[in-house]
Amino acid sequence: MMKTLLILIAVVMVGCASYDWSSEVGTYTLDQALLEFGPPDATSKLGNGNTIASWSELGGYSVRKRILQFDKDGKLVTGKSTLNGRTSWER
Repeated sequence: MMKTLLILIAVVMVGCASYDWSSEVGTYTLDQALLEFGPPDATSKLGNGNTIASWSELGGYSVRKRILQFDKDGKLVTGKSTLNGRTSWER
């Protein structure tokens, strides 16, 4: 019973965590993301020269995804982190 309760609390806490990428806009780079997260699962080059990259992680019953957009100079424009399709969890 206690083990089940602890697991439930851990799941709720992960679901409540969030990372606000806005503090990284203009300073965080694609090179940093590659070092931190490895090669992206997918990338797309936009007409304006920006690049969108996404990383996915499977863990147990969860799917974590990061979708980051970088300008033509490789600096972060926008970022979103999701857990099971919901905007949540840390970086």
